[in-house]
Amino acid sequence: MRVEDVPDLIHVPRLRLGSTFTCGVTALQSVRYYYDSQDESREDDLAKLL
Repeated sequence: MRVEDVPDLIHVPRLRLGSTFTCGVTALQSVRYYYDSQDESREDDLAKLL
């Protein structure tokens, strides 16, 4: 199956992990960037909140 063949696929930005334990934070950042969040929180700041 090719990506082009998936009709309802959304394209979120691809980000790199800053460390091995921040995958949830990076996933959250991708979703926030997809929805055009104006708050550009840093990964380490979000990790402290989560």
